[in-house]
Amino acid sequence: MNASSIQGTNPGMNDAILQVDHLSMKFGGLVAIGDLSFTARRGEITALIGPNGAGKTTVFNCITGFYKPSEGMITLNRNAGSSYLLERLPNHEIPARAMTLLENLLVAQHNKLMKASGYTILGLFGFSSYRKASAESVELTKHWLEKADLVDRADDPAGDLPYGAQRRLEIARAMCTGPELLCLEEPAAGLNPKESAALNALLMDIKSSTLDPPDRARHVGGHADFRPRRGARIRAQLRRQPCHLTWDDKPMRDNEGTFFEIAGVYRHYTWPISRTVYLGKPSETFLNAEKMTLEGMEAGLAVRKPGAKAEDIAIAFCDVLERYGIKKENRVGYSVGCAYPPDWGQHTMSLRRGDMTELQPGMTFHFMTGLWMEDWGFEMTETLLITETGMECLANVPRKLFVKN
Repeated sequence: MNASSIQGTNPGMNDAILQVDHLSMKFGGLVAIGDLSFTARRGEITALIGPNGAGKTTVFNCITGFYKPSEGMITLNRNAGSSYLLERLPNHEIPARAMTLLENLLVAQHNKLMKASGYTILGLFGFSSYRKASAESVELTKHWLEKADLVDRADDPAGDLPYGAQRRLEIARAMCTGPELLCLEEPAAGLNPKESAALNALLMDIKSSTLDPPDRARHVGGHADFRPRRGARIRAQLRRQPCHLTWDDKPMRDNEGTFFEIAGVYRHYTWPISRTVYLGKPSETFLNAEKMTLEGMEAGLAVRKPGAKAEDIAIAFCDVLERYGIKKENRVGYSVGCAYPPDWGQHTMSLRRGDMTELQPGMTFHFMTGLWMEDWGFEMTETLLITETGMECLANVPRKLFVKN
């Protein structure tokens, strides 16, 4: 896992707002994060990037204070110049479904209005500061309804909105609080291409906005993170990463591989699989990745002895990779069942070293075999059903690299 940034162009924008130093997180004997350090700076987009099981969500939970790190330090530098260690960031709850969009955004500004009233009922009887703050809150509400393209639905209950619009409402509601640090974890998960484009347009609008403080905010989301400044622009691009493909209009490139992760569904039970498609003639490196992954998968599938543990499958796969000089420490699979894409995991068991869960008939796992390198990757996965005699793959798709010349 790593943290990559898109840097802005304005002078003075490179001061750090978030500093993570030597972060480690352990769950018993399991090391989820080991000695991670990075800086999120104003005027940049910073994204946490890594394969499944790399610990991105754990890092996110440590930053927001949901988890207390085992080791390390997380520091937030305020725009006013003060710095302090993060204990817990205020949690922005999802919108109240019975309230209208307008009401949701006004309620989000409750603390600001209370402060203007002097925290007394006197504010309701004519405090000029309260009247001014109240008028400003209405204007700010209108502003973010427009930014989120939700003006036409302002009087509708939030619960009546389509899924994508609800995501935009959540962000608009958070922005009405004037945050200094806004954290978004995979905000586009589950959105269709049109909804994803609308969400991306909102986030990029926030990024390039010219709002004055305190309405400028920095985002950690998707996992991506940015702080708008007057006149800020994006000039650099994240290097291309192996992706979990969500259907979009971006063309596939020649001499490049793309992961296709697809789930079959039956009465809400899911079985995901993944294959890699390559356009052009694969390099020797790519073909070797196919060979290693297939050999490692066969080794993991061969774990059939009575009383086998979840970690035995992971060890079998990782031992093959180590013979080729590749060390893999994160998980190679997780339990699946009654869930819904794009998150079809049940998050109860993992195929990783240290998980001593005994494999029993009826258990189902997504066996995530693949290589996720710095700027390329190869993925070939199966859904496994544990049976009385061993394992059964629930899909009948050829295990190979699919090449399209």
